[in-house]
Amino acid sequence: MKLVSNKNLQMKLVAVTGGNGMIGRRIIQHLLCQGFKVRALVRNDTACEENVDYVTGGITEEDKVRALLDGVDTVFHCAAELHDDKLMHEVNVTGTRILASTAVDMGVACFIHLSSAGVVGPTREVWIDETTACFPNNPYEVSKYQAEHILLNIALKGMRLCILRPINVVDINRPGVLAMALHNNWTDKLALLLKGGEGAHIVHAEDVATAAIYLASSERNLTGIYFIGCDEDKRNTVSGVLKMCHTIMQKDKGEIINMPTEVPYLLRLFMRGRTLHGDSRFSSSKLKSTGFKFPLGLDGAVLSICAVLVKRSK
Repeated sequence: MKLVSNKNLQMKLVAVTGGNGMIGRRIIQHLLCQGFKVRALVRNDTACEENVDYVTGGITEEDKVRALLDGVDTVFHCAAELHDDKLMHEVNVTGTRILASTAVDMGVACFIHLSSAGVVGPTREVWIDETTACFPNNPYEVSKYQAEHILLNIALKGMRLCILRPINVVDINRPGVLAMALHNNWTDKLALLLKGGEGAHIVHAEDVATAAIYLASSERNLTGIYFIGCDEDKRNTVSGVLKMCHTIMQKDKGEIINMPTEVPYLLRLFMRGRTLHGDSRFSSSKLKSTGFKFPLGLDGAVLSICAVLVKRSK
């Protein structure tokens, strides 16, 4: 599948932060296949692609950021701190501010930012879209939401900006809920009983990377915020995707029984306070209205991961 063309994507040198990450490395691979020169910022130089100019350093090191963006027309910002609460503000907020400000100063024309659907935070809305009010509820969600606001203000200075909010991103190395298809322990059975009817909200990293390049290459100079996911597919629930896995793996697990979504929602509400309701879904209508088509979708995501899981289990 041809993702970009020299006619549509007017950039000779492209920068990618988080170049060794799940989405960043896929963006790099696709850009290389299309003949673009790529420069990537990475925390270490392991697992690197050939024909990529790597800058090793952190997103908050201004000299490294300037070296990354020298001569660049378009930047894909995929770097983020996902695990260490103490580092999230420094990396996700301060780092994004430094990258975006430097990009404006150095004449970068297009900025594609990987945010998260999690910035919405707790809600009982059935369909969540780009107009839904956001109430981020943990350090990661807060840091990503703050980064979005920084970018929206900086982009007013003339840089084209697209903010992507993918839902639960999966691939073979991070299968998420799909890994439950291989297990038969009591904790997974209990989780399935409690949460089976809730949204799984999975989307494959390949679809996210493809959407990022699509938005950058659009002749319409698209801007704004876009959710990326497959929640329009009614099967994108915990029990739904596991049923798909069982079919692919040729495992007859019988009927999956799960409690009403109100039960796990009330349990989380009691234990944690505010929470996302299990019936909530994230709409990708805005992205689809631009003409974008998911290369994998839910079927492709589940098939590509489960097929490998089967091989690994043998």
